Amino acid sequence: MASVVGSRLLGTAGACRPQEFGGGQAPALRANGSGFIAGSPHLFALGVLMLLLFSGCAPQQQQAAAGQPTRFPSRTTATPPQPTGTPIPTAPIFVNRDRQPVWPTPPVWCRVSTVGDTRPDLAPTIGDFPVWLAARPLPVLPWRNELVRTVWVVDRSVAGDLVLMARQTDGPAAPQFIREGNETATSRLVIGSAPRIGSTTSSATAARYADILVYLSVPQPGCYEINSRIGEYRQTHTIYFYN
Repeated sequence: MASVVGSRLLGTAGACRPQEFGGGQAPALRANGSGFIAGSPHLFALGVLMLLLFSGCAPQQQQAAAGQPTRFPSRTTATPPQPTGTPIPTAPIFVNRDRQPVWPTPPVWCRVSTVGDTRPDLAPTIGDFPVWLAARPLPVLPWRNELVRTVWVVDRSVAGDLVLMARQTDGPAAPQFIREGNETATSRLVIGSAPRIGSTTSSATAARYADILVYLSVPQPGCYEINSRIGEYRQTHTIYFYN
């Protein structure tokens, strides 16, 4: 009988479940005074076999758990931050009740040039014979982070090359000039034979003045001096860009 029951237990040892005895209840086991299990030798052998089987159950469960793969959380790729544009503040243009622009007063450290009307057909002008700077408006301009259209008026009675240079008096900025039809910006612009440029019959003033279109680029607001030289004539034109 012990061999039959033992074979049934060995057949299910991997599951670690006790088997029911066929044909009724399991025989009762009791301890005697000497500490041995009272009963038949078969029951004693059966008890020893059951202890051996159940003592080997825990290592099998640990081995089964150790054989399972370790699960790690899925790897996610961080989304790089999207670049955002940084707005550049520019100067507003104030107007009066008649919708005419009103320019603020320049600071005391920027002594802008006096405005004249040598060429009312173009724009207000600053300067004196034989070179004038014409732009709208002058001498205070809103800084818009864009090219400023200027016209250099040269009297045709003089001769020579017109040389333009500029600097910021209240900062480190270096203005640049761009000649019409030329994409190259330069801090020193030389216009060869300036008084001979353009037609002398295109307008009522063309016979006396040469009108030369030049774009001015300033990187930041501030006070700027533009130096012009033609022949022996030298002038300084001071303008102010407000923000």
